[in-house]
Amino acid sequence: MENQTKFRRSQEIKKCHHHKNIGFRNLCYSVQENKVSARQEQPKVILRGVNGEFRSGRLTAILGPSGAGKSSLLNVLSGFKSSGVTGYITVNGVERNTEEFRRESCYITQNCYLMDLLTTRETLAVAASFKLNAKVTTREKNDMINDILELLGLRKAAETRVGKLSGGEKKRLSIGQELLTNPPVMFFDEPTSGLDSSSSLQVISHLKSLVRGGRTIVCSIHQPSSRLFEMFDDLYVLAEGQCLYSGAISDMTAVFQESGFKCPKYYNRADFAVEVACRERGMNIEKLIAKAETHFHGPDTGRADYITNEETSMLRPSIKKNSTDTYIQVPQETMGSRYPVTLARQISVLLKRAVLCTIRDLHLAQLRLVSHVVIGLFLGGVFYGIGDEASKVASNTAFLMFSMMFLFFCNLFPFVHSFPLEKLVVMREHMNNWYSLEAYHISKIVAELPLQVGSLVEKAGPH
Repeated sequence: MENQTKFRRSQEIKKCHHHKNIGFRNLCYSVQENKVSARQEQPKVILRGVNGEFRSGRLTAILGPSGAGKSSLLNVLSGFKSSGVTGYITVNGVERNTEEFRRESCYITQNCYLMDLLTTRETLAVAASFKLNAKVTTREKNDMINDILELLGLRKAAETRVGKLSGGEKKRLSIGQELLTNPPVMFFDEPTSGLDSSSSLQVISHLKSLVRGGRTIVCSIHQPSSRLFEMFDDLYVLAEGQCLYSGAISDMTAVFQESGFKCPKYYNRADFAVEVACRERGMNIEKLIAKAETHFHGPDTGRADYITNEETSMLRPSIKKNSTDTYIQVPQETMGSRYPVTLARQISVLLKRAVLCTIRDLHLAQLRLVSHVVIGLFLGGVFYGIGDEASKVASNTAFLMFSMMFLFFCNLFPFVHSFPLEKLVVMREHMNNWYSLEAYHISKIVAELPLQVGSLVEKAGPH
């Protein structure tokens, strides 16, 4: 409770003055189901011309049954998906610039993709190194990390490795990574998935506190409890890729009742909305769809007239000196490029992280050591003494060939092992504009060089 109070007080001080209202009109999204076959099949339509608006200072829930298009809508709005998308997306009434929007927004996916071998503090330190430029001192970064650990209730788990954190702690850590730059827009794909009721309430409470600072926070939610549902301000209901309702939660039951769907007394309104979307309360949901569409009509110029705000340009945040703010934003000069830090800085941070994870991965290190010892003993026994006899040229050739093949595949194995495991982490960080893929590949290659050179020396040494 004390941490919650501190968190709210801090967020009341740290207002997000750059309010962002996200609007979308006639938004459609489709995917090609059969990419392997040569036959040209009709694409599968996920979103069918949906309209809506997500306002700043409001915590919005996207509700609907499985397959309704909740995650797809978040993927499209956040800029993670662009292929197969048609329609208009606006920010404060101005058509969205995807690259600029992604620099000042964040998208936290349903699963928490983090590096398990790093501690909580190290995870935040790596995020700070990517998201804050070189003008921010190490002391300022450490102060920010300590504040986030305190405010999100992660102080006790600061030195705990991520792989040993609970689900709720991982969710909060994912949120903490993005709070370093205080983004005005935050998207969450089912932030309570896999959590118990207490942890879910804690996560949504943190999001509710963030909203008070003027941020725009949108969450897809799956079967929330009544208590959890009441914490949201606005609701967006999806069914079969179409919008059934968009507006305040307090008005939902009245709108549904006007269309012939009456919510029973003392019934969970979230469950009721999902049942209506699944047609369990009646097959005629077209009235709700038509009513939702009548609220959103804009001109054909691509700018929806239902979004109004005095701000008409994208945010260019700057560092405020002598301020009580605990979060330092990316300065203006770094916002011109896609990534907040230079390529050299990206490689340096990724290299340190890769080396640290390699050292701590005892299982892989032990496996490599044992394989070298066993294969070395095997080769020594089979080809013992052949180097002293000129008549055994074929045996020498076989020994050299086998040794080269072993070194090749043994050094290839760490890459084959690590890339699939880190793929989801890398894609999340890359899509949130932390670093480029080139920097990641270069750092991985450089981090493995000492072990590969050591293997070559070990094999070549006795001979």
